[in-house]
Amino acid sequence: MAIILSNNVASTLLSAIGTGDASLVLASGDGALFPSPTGSDHFYITVVETSGSLEIMKVTSRSSDTLSITRAQDGTAAASFTAGAKVEMRINAASIEDAVSEATANIVTSAGATGGTGSAGAGKQYIAITVGGTTYKVLHDGTT
Repeated sequence: MAIILSNNVASTLLSAIGTGDASLVLASGDGALFPSPTGSDHFYITVVETSGSLEIMKVTSRSSDTLSITRAQDGTAAASFTAGAKVEMRINAASIEDAVSEATANIVTSAGATGGTGSAGAGKQYIAITVGGTTYKVLHDGTT
């Protein structure tokens, strides 16, 4: 389950959604601005009504301009939104918690792993982080 983060991604709802809807449609052509999660990958969006009410949703897939969503995330409640409501990728607590959880799950104790500056040594720890298909190992020397 990888969290997908992206900068300055925004659109609007093409049509209204109700509290029970499991998908939403973005303004025509705007789906390409948003990531396309696969497998258990996901990202979060915040939908904001003109009145200021909002809801955080988890997006689990995208097909063209349609996002599949899990409602009422990060302490928000499912709400109805009108066509034209803002849809934005924002930093929220859930995305940070997911990123930290993923990084923690990737902590590996090495048996002499090597990095760009030499051996980490047996028993040392590193975090494996994959960005754009490249895996980076951040070594930890055991000090704080």
